[in-house]
Amino acid sequence: MLTVGARILTTSTTMTINGLSVLVASLHDVITSKEAAGRDKDFQALPHLIRLRQEQQNPHGRHDSR
Repeated sequence: MLTVGARILTTSTTMTINGLSVLVASLHDVITSKEAAGRDKDFQALPHLIRLRQEQQNPHGRHDSR
């Protein structure tokens, strides 16, 4: 089983920002880390992050009628 840090390395994306290459954690991993942290500010961010993930999974606003 991968540690959290190793998992983030395998699921992150490399982006170039101002000429610097940085690793960006996946939204799934950000949500998981905020749930695990358990701080009030992390719990406050979760609804927005979960909604963002839902929008990414369903970009056209279609709902599965099943």
